[in-house]
Amino acid sequence: MTAEQLAHLVGALLGSVFGIVLVVGFLIAVFFWPYLAWSAVRNIKRIREQLERLNDNLERRAGDGTGGVLGL
Repeated sequence: MTAEQLAHLVGALLGSVFGIVLVVGFLIAVFFWPYLAWSAVRNIKRIREQLERLNDNLERRAGDGTGGVLGL
């Protein structure tokens, strides 16, 4: 096998490996990014609900007038 043939074989091998990596990356982008976006939106909604409950609790406690030493 000559050096030129070997170089062609290595180039073809690297090209096919790069192609496989490109396809796997594309599949990850197509299937994983929408999941990440959905998960982020879901988490934001949960945090908002928790903050609203906390705010309601704090408002209820502030309205009682039965606060502790610091009025909390």
